[in-house]
Amino acid sequence: MTQKEIDRLKRVEERIIEIAQEEGLQTTDTIFEVVPADRVLEGMSFHFPTNFSYWQFGRDYEKNRTIYEHTGQGIPYEQVWNFETPKALIAETNPFALKVLTIAHVMGHVDFFLANKYLQHARSVADIATEARRAARRFQTYESIYGQHAVENIMDAAEAIQWHQSPNLFANEENEKEIREYLVKLKQEQLQWKIDNPSTYAHHITAEDIQIYRREIEDLQDKTPPQPAYDLLSYIIRHASGKTLKPWMKDVLSVMRNQARHLAPNARTKTLNEGWASFWHYRIMHRLFKENVLDDKDFSVFNHYHAAVVRKSKYQMNWYSIGLALFEDIKYRWDTGRFGEEYEKCEDPYKKAKWFKDAKLGMEKIFEVRELCNDYLAIDEFFTNEFIRGNELYIYQERYDDETDTIVDEIVEDNPAIIRIILKNSLSKFIAPLIYVKDGNYKDTGDLLLVHHFKGYPFEALQYLELTPQSWRNKTMERIFRLWGRPVHLDTFHLDETPEEWILTLIRCSYGGGKNHSEEPQNTHKFKKDKKLIF
Repeated sequence: MTQKEIDRLKRVEERIIEIAQEEGLQTTDTIFEVVPADRVLEGMSFHFPTNFSYWQFGRDYEKNRTIYEHTGQGIPYEQVWNFETPKALIAETNPFALKVLTIAHVMGHVDFFLANKYLQHARSVADIATEARRAARRFQTYESIYGQHAVENIMDAAEAIQWHQSPNLFANEENEKEIREYLVKLKQEQLQWKIDNPSTYAHHITAEDIQIYRREIEDLQDKTPPQPAYDLLSYIIRHASGKTLKPWMKDVLSVMRNQARHLAPNARTKTLNEGWASFWHYRIMHRLFKENVLDDKDFSVFNHYHAAVVRKSKYQMNWYSIGLALFEDIKYRWDTGRFGEEYEKCEDPYKKAKWFKDAKLGMEKIFEVRELCNDYLAIDEFFTNEFIRGNELYIYQERYDDETDTIVDEIVEDNPAIIRIILKNSLSKFIAPLIYVKDGNYKDTGDLLLVHHFKGYPFEALQYLELTPQSWRNKTMERIFRLWGRPVHLDTFHLDETPEEWILTLIRCSYGGGKNHSEEPQNTHKFKKDKKLIF
């Protein structure tokens, strides 16, 4: 960039910040760096501006760089981080109007970072930028002492399970002693209440019942974890044998866990975050054109790149497009009174289609959504049947058409209820299955028992959800074994079907080192397809 362009960009940035504040967006000091394309690719591939060395980061960088060099595609317009002082990289190869669009887009992100409860929590995990820089130096020391292979073996194991976290992002670190004491006390109080109130039950409590309660209380005294532990890395760091997991290994695991915990809220708000940024870059850019801050040539460039950003795709979810459409839909509905009990209970399709009440609550509502919601909540609440159909959020597959001798797109699922389930799974949980530690001392052997918690999906949706392939599952269990140092067991399931039935088989998978993988069916359940069952 020439000095003249830099000076002009600074002036435009100042006006963008003023407009953002006038529109009610929260702002803070934000670091913008105009950098070569390679620097943006590094930030995207290594997750942070500076991070530790890891072969998967290098692989991703080489892949992204190759795509960019051969196609000109694959590089984001910007890379922005939710730090205490937000930081954004802008590719210097972008035309001027795109740089301006990018700054406006980043201001939308910054407001989302500051206001959204989930992104606020992400910053509370750690000073992640500082931690990443310091970890880079420490990990180099570990490599010099223990060897690169040993360090990356631990990183590979951490990477395999770092996204297996508590479904509740706000969950505090578990204190097993306190939880155990609480559960024991609760069980004791339940037993005493039943003894003191025998007339409440159809059958009086027996001596055998009392013995069962007392055995359960005794078992709780030693059970680890006392309740399901979904944060797999946290449990392993705290409970793996010191002979297996050395202090430097725990350091590597802790850093990678913290980075995943910091990034998880980004993943769970991706649609809302990108939609919010797109909503505001569009409004801010139009104000700049209206004020003649940008000219007709800039408008042509803006139109081209904005259209590319929000282009719809049948086979790939475009967060920018869907998120923008969602905020526009919410604003329209709350501006025109298309919400509330009266509207929802209206059964006259003509009256509902013409519904209008001058509520003018749209802006207030979208600001509320950006503050309180994640993607799961937004999909559940605002992805109405009309919104799904209007944006054609269906499941497609390609089919060869004999008559036209062409490949055509065929809709294979258009049920909004099923679509919502699939979207909630794929957009809000970054496709990490819910797995928890059930027993860290299984059968008093020191083995680790994990359970695949798959709940809340009708079978019609399960057929579209990609279950973890056997090879991935086995590799992951091998890596957990590497950290735990004892055999690992996983209770999961296999779904099959016939024309008449869904067949659900519960399976116990085990790994004890070497090539010692085993699968043992536990039991099988069959369900008629004409029944609306939820597993």
